[in-house]
Amino acid sequence: MARQSAVASIDSAVQASKQPEAQKGAEPANNTGSVQFSSSVILFDAGDVTATVRQNGRVANWCALIANNIKQFGSDKINFVLTQYWMPTSNSTPFDIDYFCYKERGGGLCRKFTKEAIKRFEERMTECFAIAISQGFKTIMVTPHIDNAVDAYQWRNYAKLNPGLAQGGFSYWDIQLAPLAAAIHANLGKGAQRFLFNLGGELGTSFFGWSGKWLQYVGDARQAALGKDKAKHAAELQVGLKINFERVPGYASQLPGGVKRELAQQLFGALDYVAISAYAPVPAKPDPSHFQDSVTIADGELQQLGISLAGRDIWYGEFGIGGGTSQYYDRLAKTPAEAGFTPMYGTCWQYNPAMNPWKSPAIRSYMQAYYAAALQWLQQGAPGGKWRVKGVFAWNLVSWDVQGVHPLSYAGDGASFKDEKVSVMTAQHNKAASR
Repeated sequence: MARQSAVASIDSAVQASKQPEAQKGAEPANNTGSVQFSSSVILFDAGDVTATVRQNGRVANWCALIANNIKQFGSDKINFVLTQYWMPTSNSTPFDIDYFCYKERGGGLCRKFTKEAIKRFEERMTECFAIAISQGFKTIMVTPHIDNAVDAYQWRNYAKLNPGLAQGGFSYWDIQLAPLAAAIHANLGKGAQRFLFNLGGELGTSFFGWSGKWLQYVGDARQAALGKDKAKHAAELQVGLKINFERVPGYASQLPGGVKRELAQQLFGALDYVAISAYAPVPAKPDPSHFQDSVTIADGELQQLGISLAGRDIWYGEFGIGGGTSQYYDRLAKTPAEAGFTPMYGTCWQYNPAMNPWKSPAIRSYMQAYYAAALQWLQQGAPGGKWRVKGVFAWNLVSWDVQGVHPLSYAGDGASFKDEKVSVMTAQHNKAASR
C-alpha cells in the first residue's frame, strides 16, 4: 500500500500515455473472458507466518487461516505479501539504510538478521505456499515488501535500496529474494500452475536508481527458483516487479547519476509482467472505465523514460479503497468524493468502531458502488484498449479488508470491517469468471 501520494492529474496522465501511432508498436490487448477478483495474505512479522489464532471457533496458523478465508470467495489466485524492514541511519535520513531487520510477532524490537533467521523465513514460506496449493490455488503471487523499521509512514518507494549491497551483514537479495526463491522452488511441480514472483513492491527509487542490479536479479531469481529443473518447470514461473500507479520512479532522479534510462528500459523489457499498486482516484459516481486509470497513469510516467506498458501483461497487485484521507491513517473520509480521491488511505489499526469509515451510510454506499463498478469492469474482461490486465488482488487488511479475511480486521467481539454485500458480490463474480 502506498504510504504517501500526491495524486497525479488523471487527465494529464491519460494525455501523456497517448503515443504517436508510429511509436505504439503493439496491437490492442485482446482481453476475452471475465477476470477473477482475488485476495491477499498480508504478513508483517516473522511470527505472523506461524502464529495461531482463533476465529469462528477454529484455531489455525495465519497462513492457513487467511488462505482458507480467501478460498471461500472462489478465486483460484492468491497473493502473499511478506514484509521485512530497514533500519534508517538516523531519524533525519529515513530513506538511508543502516541495516536490514525483522520483527517477531506483534512488532516491537526489530532484530538484525542472522543466517538462522533467514532459514526460518524460507521454511515458513515453503510451508505457506504448500498450504495454498493444498487448498486449490493455481496462481500464487509472491510480493516482498520492505518498510522503515521505526517510522511506518516513510514510504518504501523512496528508500535508497541497493538490492545487492550487504548492510548489517546481509543484502535485500539475502533476506527476501533468496529465501523466497527457495520456497518457490520447493513447491514447483506440486499442483500450482504458476508462481508470479514480484522481486519488489513500490521500490521506485531502487528500481530506477539501481536498474542494472535489478536486471541481474531478474535472471538470478529465475535461476534460483527453477534450480536445475529449469526446462521442466519454466512454465510455472514468471518474474516481475510491482510499481506504484504514480510517482513510479520515486526519488531516483535525485540520486547521484539519476535514472539510468537504458538500463531501466532493459529491466522492464526483461520482465514477464508488471504489477501495479492500483489506487488511482475514482469519482463520486464510479464507472467501470475508471479502473483502467491506474495503468494509464503509470504508463504515462514510464513513457517519459522510454518505457511502454502497451501489450504487456499487467496485474493489479494491490487494489481497494480504505475510506481515509490521510497518509497517517487518522482521518476518515466525510464524503464519497474524499474517499474516492485517496483510496490508498484508510485506517491501519485493528478494528475500532470509532475508526470505521464504513459506519457512515454514505461512505459505505460509495464503497459498495466502487466495488460493484470494479467487478463490472472485470466481468467485461478488464478492457482498456492497449492494456492486458490479467487479474486483481485486493489489499486485505483492516479498513481495506471488506471481505473480512485477515484477523486484524476484527475486534475481539467479532465486529469487523467486513461488508456482507461486497463479500457476496465478489463470490458471485468469481463463480462466473472464466480467468
